[in-house]
Amino acid sequence: MLNDMALYTGYTPTEMEDEMKFLYYSHTGAEKFSMADCSVNQANKFLTFLLDFCFKLGVPFKTRTWDMIPDSYPKAMQCLRHRQCVICGKLHSDIDHFTPVGRGSRKLVDHRKLYFECLCRAHHQERHQLGAKSFIEKYHIRPIKLSEDDLIALHIMTRKRMDEIDEGMI
Repeated sequence: MLNDMALYTGYTPTEMEDEMKFLYYSHTGAEKFSMADCSVNQANKFLTFLLDFCFKLGVPFKTRTWDMIPDSYPKAMQCLRHRQCVICGKLHSDIDHFTPVGRGSRKLVDHRKLYFECLCRAHHQERHQLGAKSFIEKYHIRPIKLSEDDLIALHIMTRKRMDEIDEGMI
């Protein structure tokens, strides 16, 4: 990933790693570390920071890099935030409900109980053709459950709607 970032920015890979670590230390207050001997937890935090940086700035990933990013919560969440397909990386993708919500009013659905993924139009249609279970087995993805804050930030639900559901007003 650092190589893709370096290619995009014009830095060498070593310069890119140094720059990103400096940004990471200044944003998080973390102590200096080496990727060669840091904890898995530290490496995951740094990887999440790098992913966030790349998604925010639109740094393009080579296909090999995209495929190597673990299909875990941080990648899935970044894809949802930036409307980027979790499978192919295409921008302007759709937020998809893993659990079908039907054709009725989505305003009446309590999205806090559902799982989501972000899919481009082609992969969204393929998911509907294959069925959800076959689709996630084919692509080895894991839809994620969103926090209330994430549902609000992604404009899926409002706090008012959550309160109405909790108070039984719906």
